[in-house]
Amino acid sequence: MPVEVNIEAFEGPLDLLLHLIQEEELPITEVSLSRIADQYLEQLAHVEDRSPENLSQFLVVAAQLLLLKSRALLPQEEQEELEEDVTDLTERLRDLRSFREAAKELRDRYAGPTEAFEPRFYPPPQALFVPEGVTSSSLADALKELLIGLAKERQLLQEETLEATVTVDEKIDEIRSYIKKGVDVSFLKLVESATSKTELVVTFLSTLELMKQQEVEVRQADSFSDIIISSR
Repeated sequence: MPVEVNIEAFEGPLDLLLHLIQEEELPITEVSLSRIADQYLEQLAHVEDRSPENLSQFLVVAAQLLLLKSRALLPQEEQEELEEDVTDLTERLRDLRSFREAAKELRDRYAGPTEAFEPRFYPPPQALFVPEGVTSSSLADALKELLIGLAKERQLLQEETLEATVTVDEKIDEIRSYIKKGVDVSFLKLVESATSKTELVVTFLSTLELMKQQEVEVRQADSFSDIIISSR
């Protein structure tokens, strides 16, 4: 589902907005991420195809925008501390993009005519894992809350001094330490001692990565309640 954005600094497809920001033709600080999330949810409410694939496409672009804006808001001396995390997350997003392109190529091959008599075997596309109890709307709501919180705390984030940067791998190890013991852990517990908005975002992305690897499953009582993480 193509996402159309209409904000003060830009009007057009979300993918084009990301391209302009990456090419430094549009300052990320002029882009309201919370408004983009609102417009996406409004468009999502008027379409029938609310598949996890469509949501994942939006999350890939939204996560890139969120990282770019976080770097733009942090003081210059702290940006070097985040470089390793940003590089790691960028590689993960590129892997997701490559997976989407490969899946499209497979669909095109299956849909096209057979040109050879020799039997051919193509491996079936990998099934997309949808955690039990989690919907596209609940994930979108969680991302929206993160974006709104970042916008409200922009001034505090600029003045904040990070004593230590938490990496995605460290957060993944922390979550695994709970689930290996057979203990469920809540998302709020994981971020209750967070010292920055960056750590909150890293925790969210670490949870998504473990869901992608099918190591954990998550559930919510309702759209705005705490997220409970447990071993699969």
